[in-house]
Amino acid sequence: MSIKNNIDMVREELNSEEKFFEKAVMTERFVSKYKKPLIGLVSVVILVAVSSITYDSYKNNKIESANITLTKLQ
Repeated sequence: MSIKNNIDMVREELNSEEKFFEKAVMTERFVSKYKKPLIGLVSVVILVAVSSITYDSYKNNKIESANITLTKLQ
């Protein structure tokens, strides 16, 4: 029985390895097919994040400048 169990275990391992390689090939095909849109999407996300940080910084500087001017006027 141990030989039969070993054979079954080896078959299961081969099946799981085949599934893993199959998924890897599918992922590689997906990435190669949609490479440009994915790069564009990542670029847009980075651009939006940088723009948001820059706008918040600009807004805070404007508020600080207004507060300094108000303090001088008082």
